[in-house]
Amino acid sequence: MIYFFKFLFISLYLVFPEKILANNIYLIENNEVVVSQQDILEAREIAKKIVFKEAFMKLLKIISHTNEQEKFFANSEINYSELIRDYSIEKEEYFNFEYKALINVNFDGEKINSFLQDMNLDFSETSSEEYLVLPIHYYLNTYFLWEKNNKWYHSLKKEHKENSLLKLYFPNLSILNKFKISFDDALNNNVSAIEDILLFYNKKSALIIFLDEKFDYKTESFISNLNIKLFSDGMFKELSLSNKNFSDYLSKKSEIDFFAKLSLDELNDWWKNIITVSSDKERINTFKVNFNFNDFEESINIQNVLQKNSFIKKLDTVHFSKQSITYNISTYGSIEKLKLALRSINLKIEPIEKSMSYKLMKLE
Repeated sequence: MIYFFKFLFISLYLVFPEKILANNIYLIENNEVVVSQQDILEAREIAKKIVFKEAFMKLLKIISHTNEQEKFFANSEINYSELIRDYSIEKEEYFNFEYKALINVNFDGEKINSFLQDMNLDFSETSSEEYLVLPIHYYLNTYFLWEKNNKWYHSLKKEHKENSLLKLYFPNLSILNKFKISFDDALNNNVSAIEDILLFYNKKSALIIFLDEKFDYKTESFISNLNIKLFSDGMFKELSLSNKNFSDYLSKKSEIDFFAKLSLDELNDWWKNIITVSSDKERINTFKVNFNFNDFEESINIQNVLQKNSFIKKLDTVHFSKQSITYNISTYGSIEKLKLALRSINLKIEPIEKSMSYKLMKLE
């Protein structure tokens, strides 16, 4: 006898609206699963277990370093359902004893943090500021940057995941942008030109991602090299890349998609490396920070922004007056990492002369 059941569930299980946000890194959406099982109820339970583990591994890839993720693959003792706040089955089908489903999983941030700390795993949940991306491609004796047929641009944009901690902004490909910055300006560290394009797009920092693919006629192969530079606070800095595949890579054809994936993996690890804090709770640091505001509404807005920043573990008000407010900001990281975390919410801090305190200001 052939059994045929077809189900379509929209938000079958309760999902909290405030958690279903585009920037919620703990929400892992569109997890597909296929299970062969005679009973649909058993199939659903098996599918949930599979999806919960796969979603956890996807979350781990977002918030932890690549070299620390392997310890979880063979671990069968973790009860992933205990780490979940809620989930929703968006679609499911059952035909000929084959169960198919599409499931969204929303993890509980506090439980995840506590679990990873118990595992002595360093991780980060702090998003970066939004970096302007300048993708330069040298291919067949031609440089591409603002041209519509810049394949490097399209490949990088396709590989970038919106829910990653590293936030990237890809400006529209427009020949008019050549008047602001050319590939030559970017490669030769023209500060004025890059500041011009940043001002135009209202960004504070840029990443210049240069893929050089030269064709060697002797070997009839492409020799590829990747270079990534950061421009921030008026200075250029070349990023060190750990992957050996980025240097003098030989191939019979262009490997642009391969390099796009590797470079974004490398950039995500770079960001997690500079913002990740130790899971050791004894390393908590507290900084006294003063903010001068124009009106009461501004002070409330700043406090809300600070409280929502995941890098800040505790925010205590120690002094309040008509024109200023002083906080004790507690984090597990250094002052330099706190500065990076604040840049993502358009704030900065500077030390107050002859004081152990800092001044909080809006970034211009």
